[in-house]
Amino acid sequence: MRQDNELEKHLLTRSYDSHSHIVEMLEERYSIMGEQKPYILFKPLRRTITTTPPKKTSRIRKGTRIELKEYFNKTISNQKKLVKKIQYYNYIRKSLDLEANLKYYKIPKFEDFINLHNIWQMYIRSLIFSADDYTKLQFPMNQVLTKLSSADYNGCLITVKQSKNCNIVGLRGIIVWDTQHSFIIVTPREELSREWNEGKSNFTPNELVGGFKIIPKHHSIFSFEIEIPTTNEVLEFSIIGSRFEIKSVDRSSKKFKNHSIEDIL
Repeated sequence: MRQDNELEKHLLTRSYDSHSHIVEMLEERYSIMGEQKPYILFKPLRRTITTTPPKKTSRIRKGTRIELKEYFNKTISNQKKLVKKIQYYNYIRKSLDLEANLKYYKIPKFEDFINLHNIWQMYIRSLIFSADDYTKLQFPMNQVLTKLSSADYNGCLITVKQSKNCNIVGLRGIIVWDTQHSFIIVTPREELSREWNEGKSNFTPNELVGGFKIIPKHHSIFSFEIEIPTTNEVLEFSIIGSRFEIKSVDRSSKKFKNHSIEDIL
């Protein structure tokens, strides 16, 4: 047997488990009296193949903006389902437990957003009034209007004063998302659903449900009030919706210019 056959031994271990059998094969291969085969026979060796389980892919976290859109879409869809349910019960003249259904469909309440409006009132007062006197404006009125045009309106309680869509005139609610082309507001229910309800007692299914409403800015005029706590008075301003079709984050750097207002309504 040759002494320099370590390579052959190593290769044969891939096909044979028995070391003595490998040595016997090599001795026979290199012996003078043996068969002296010019080749080595390799055969497949049965081994237990272990496979590692695939790694769990981490869930990609959605962006806040996407999650917010999904939440609004789902909530508005639930509102439509509840409105249809109320209409059906009215048709068959059966009573419906409205509070239980509002909780089941997870319809947001206007009352839960009042604190957001109070925070907005503090923010807007600090923007235009003097710090020690809420009856004194920091700037002339033309500069105040410039400040208001670039302000953040998330949390503002607005009322639709005029619109080409007659169905939304009089709607009021707190802005929960100021998008580029619309205000998403949360509206109160029943007697608080409209600014001018004339003391009516019968309300439409939409007024009974309340919740979120998407109000387009184009062809609409909105109004809002700034409270003066020391005098219990308010300053009322109007927003031309078509002039606010800019994202709130970009509005602060936008310079508003005088334009024709023929396309307001």
